[in-house]
Amino acid sequence: MSSKKLENRVHKRLVLQLQKYREAQKEATQKSDDSDKSSDSSDHGYSDHEEDQDRNHEKDIKNLVLASYRSLSKQITNLSDQIKDASSRLTALESSVKNMETRAEKPEDPILNEEVRKTRGSLTKYKDNKNVENVVIIKDSESEYGSSSSSSSDSDSSSESESEFNKKQKNSIEMFDTSVRLRFPLKTEYDFCIFNAKIAGCRYRQRVINDLSRMINKRASLSTNVEKMIRHYLTKSVTMHYNTKVSTMKKKAFIDTLFYDCIAVVIKKVFSESKPISDERIRVSITAALKFREI
Repeated sequence: MSSKKLENRVHKRLVLQLQKYREAQKEATQKSDDSDKSSDSSDHGYSDHEEDQDRNHEKDIKNLVLASYRSLSKQITNLSDQIKDASSRLTALESSVKNMETRAEKPEDPILNEEVRKTRGSLTKYKDNKNVENVVIIKDSESEYGSSSSSSSDSDSSSESESEFNKKQKNSIEMFDTSVRLRFPLKTEYDFCIFNAKIAGCRYRQRVINDLSRMINKRASLSTNVEKMIRHYLTKSVTMHYNTKVSTMKKKAFIDTLFYDCIAVVIKKVFSESKPISDERIRVSITAALKFREI
């Protein structure tokens, strides 16, 4: 309601009250004239009493008009303040909408979203699996690898070339004590650095690959298997530290580590038997698993 409409209403009410007041005055004068004509001298005191009542009535009407005018003026002031407040809010909303429109929206990756949906649907059965939360201890000693169960893995790993890890061994592996016994899932970033330093060794790397291979379920999706492997070795806090929060196909959603290289090797080894798997699909699966862990 605008201020002009309120002023018009106040004016109309004042006019009506004045008209009523004038009509009351006319009626009072007519009564007084009639009483003067028909009454005697004893009735003169009564007419004076009528005049006093009219005066009091006039005062009451004036007071009523003033009170109504004051209340209406207060209402006009409050409404004008509300209009100003609403206009300022509207301006702020318009500016925020413009800012949102100017922001560039990144297109969603359909392949990645499909992997996330598969992971979200099928991974729930692993949340209650106690094996994921179990503590695993891996010793970096020669006695472990001298047993009959690990002799075959040692022979397979001996065929791997040390030159493949020369670049990755430049990450100051000597700074970390690789003889430390690790407890999984890893809870600190320092333990994860030690873990990657251990993986730089061919024997330990092959042991991790064999352990990851036993976790594979061919009936589940790639991202589901990756999520299971990550949960087994890393806690959520450590995983998120090595996540770049990028969910596009052009960039990886994780920082390169030797552990993720082992996961890629296992995926290629197990799932490439029937059909070759590209590096891009492996990257999308790892990205989907990491994105699922953020939720």
